[in-house]
Amino acid sequence: LGVFATSARNLDAAKAAILIPAGLIGVIPGSIVFDLLPVGPLQVIVGVVTGLGLAAVTAGRRLRVALVLATTVTAGLASGFSTAVAGAGGPALTVYAVATDWPQPQFAATAQISFATQAAAALGIKGIPSLPVTWLGVTVAAAIGGLTAGHLLGHRINATHTRRAAIAVAALATAAAVVRGILA
Repeated sequence: LGVFATSARNLDAAKAAILIPAGLIGVIPGSIVFDLLPVGPLQVIVGVVTGLGLAAVTAGRRLRVALVLATTVTAGLASGFSTAVAGAGGPALTVYAVATDWPQPQFAATAQISFATQAAAALGIKGIPSLPVTWLGVTVAAAIGGLTAGHLLGHRINATHTRRAAIAVAALATAAAVVRGILA
């Protein structure tokens, strides 16, 4: 939410009104599947599928989709589902952003609130995992560091480089889901 607070002026309210409820709906079947099937293979599948989608829209410059309600709903559902299954809802929305040429500032602001609501819903349904207390400190420090760096550098980096960074982060999240799945 800290990231969102600094970029709220760029919120795409029309897309948020679709992505957030669709993402919350997607968390429900994702949580059910998470409880019913082995976590490792699920994370690998989510990572591979989102990685292929990301590769397709970044490599195929002409591979774009129409910005229609069904596309936005599907992106929200996929993001919520993959958040619940693998903790990686970002790559699905990044694929959507690239495929629909969604401007980066609006994507960043809108995606942050979408991610936050999906993560909260997934934690509410699945419960908070037991982690060492040191992880909380590391997480808070990383969030504050990332927020500070983004705020300081945001005005100095053009939209093309920002989009590339978003794609790189999505690719890392996708790879992390696959690695977590293999190690599970």
